[in-house]
Amino acid sequence: EYNIFYKEWIRLLKDFIRTGQLPFYSWYKFLGSDFYSSANIFVTGDVFVPLLMLFRDVSKGLMVESILLIYISSFTFRYFLSSFGIKDNWNKALISIIYAFSGIAVLYYGNYMFHRFYAFMPLLFACVEDYLQRDKVLFFSIVVALLFITSIYFLFPTSLFLIIYFVFAYLRNGNAVNEYN
Repeated sequence: EYNIFYKEWIRLLKDFIRTGQLPFYSWYKFLGSDFYSSANIFVTGDVFVPLLMLFRDVSKGLMVESILLIYISSFTFRYFLSSFGIKDNWNKALISIIYAFSGIAVLYYGNYMFHRFYAFMPLLFACVEDYLQRDKVLFFSIVVALLFITSIYFLFPTSLFLIIYFVFAYLRNGNAVNEYN
């Protein structure tokens, strides 16, 4: 169902490269008052569009993107588990595979806009851990920008869950620091 939108977005990008015309062919499209632009907002944030442009058939490119997103979600969750403090490699591998193939992930396999966000989401929580443990802010800013570009749709609920997770991580890390002192 997203093939139409991806084909249209890739055509607009190729026209921009060839002619310099901005990737909005009408004011209706620019203002979001037609069917294509209402769904294209989810396609324009796909960081994998250059990969899709390598394929003649968008369907094959989207299949490769789905497989790549399964790997990315597994690796990003593994990174989160490392940041969280889990040291056993077997547990990290098993839990990250479960995350990549969980029920909600399976629902997102056909919805690329949601699957991209789901794949990169563990980085946000890993960044909170990195901030609280090592005072790293730059990576957090980059991940928030990536998630914002990936899906504006999920940004509001993510902001709410980020507040809850930050409080949890702060209390957990604060208690762990106090135990050592």
